[in-house]
Amino acid sequence: MFDPQTLTAYAAASTPVARAQAVRDSLGSGTLTVELRDGETLVYSGTFAGPMTAGGDGSLSADALLSGLVGTAGTPNAATWTCRIRNGDGRWIEGSFGPGGRFTFSAGSLTVGQAVRLGVSIAPAGVPSWVKSAPLMTWQTLPSTRCDSVMIDPTGKTTSTGFAWCGAALKIDGSEIFMMTGGHDDGYSNSIYSLKLKTESPAWVRRNEPSYPITSNASHNPDGTPTTCHTYWNIQFNQSRNLLMWFGRAAIQGNGNTNVPNVDAFDPVTNQYLPAGTFPAAPGVSVDRPIVMIDDDCYMQGFGGQATISKWTNSDGEFGSWENIGRGDVFSAGPAFVHDPARNRIVRFDRYRAALLALGETITITSSDDYSGDTADRVREKCSAAYVPAGAGTPFDDRYVVTEFGSRLSGDPVNLHVVHPDTFAVTVAAAAGTKPTLSSGGSGATYGRLMYIDALGIIVLPTRPTENV
Repeated sequence: MFDPQTLTAYAAASTPVARAQAVRDSLGSGTLTVELRDGETLVYSGTFAGPMTAGGDGSLSADALLSGLVGTAGTPNAATWTCRIRNGDGRWIEGSFGPGGRFTFSAGSLTVGQAVRLGVSIAPAGVPSWVKSAPLMTWQTLPSTRCDSVMIDPTGKTTSTGFAWCGAALKIDGSEIFMMTGGHDDGYSNSIYSLKLKTESPAWVRRNEPSYPITSNASHNPDGTPTTCHTYWNIQFNQSRNLLMWFGRAAIQGNGNTNVPNVDAFDPVTNQYLPAGTFPAAPGVSVDRPIVMIDDDCYMQGFGGQATISKWTNSDGEFGSWENIGRGDVFSAGPAFVHDPARNRIVRFDRYRAALLALGETITITSSDDYSGDTADRVREKCSAAYVPAGAGTPFDDRYVVTEFGSRLSGDPVNLHVVHPDTFAVTVAAAAGTKPTLSSGGSGATYGRLMYIDALGIIVLPTRPTENV
């Protein structure tokens, strides 16, 4: 784990040696401080003179006895101990400690009053080996990541194993994907499924048992939990509240088209839904509307008419609140919203064009650019889109990446379309490996399932629950 400035330097380097050199140069040649912690408890603090040495294998080390003595005895534990090396300007590297961690202590245990000699591996903490060994710009599948292995339906329906018309949400700090599946007659389970990526063996986990009995064509089951729904873009993760949230729900379980304005939430710590009514209802019913979270505020187009822009303010009181803040142009069903922090704007991908929504006190359309070319027939509604920041050293840097929609492909390989943020010129990514395929119909609509995981430097796309991610 690096501070942002060091991470940028690390990501810009293309070889292990260059990465080690970039981190060495970021920390500099002044006094470097080493801190060892067991949880929140500071066990040791010592200093030495930089720079550190970049090895030919990409290692980073310092052959120096640190100034400072151990203040608390203990045996390093990879699950709880961390080591941070920082300079006077606030730049740092950090990793887990102990056997299996990024840092090790050769003596096996710490004794009060002893000095410490340091050896460091520069790999960011939490990056599993399958990420570090992955070749650039290459599709690959993660073994044992079929979601249907943990799916369940209280009525015994086999159709509950679809991702039909469903998106996903990302918990950033844990690089964990959350999904609910179902809606209409595609399944009656309101279980939540999550996939943690910062691990050597990612696997889907069912977070809660489905409610039973159930109520079709209604907002909530008899036990007060929300009925399952096509999540579209509505499912989002609120990072500061640590809640999985739905901002209005559409096409809930059953054969009807009942749509409800409820804002519901799921707590991934207790693995329980918050009581119905915890948050105020949305100002209208959402069906297939683009949504994006920016600093945990929710921006949605479609309440009060397709052209209305509504904002849910996370910090407004205890429960948050809605307000209409502007108008855009009318759109077709299922476009994608993407936040572009480099230009402080939201971008909407709507069939054959991209609309720019400037962020401010109000959101208005500032321009509309045709980006059709010869690929627009496959860059269209119900797609997924992500922004990849600069610094990774790939063709995706500072670009919007957009998927194709499955019903236009009918089993063809999915291409990723790379859209320039200024010219909106479109190229198809020259990705190696076996491209994923999407089935036709609702399960081909990817919505928010294409995700750029900044902490790992990867793009992830769950396609079908019957196939590995």
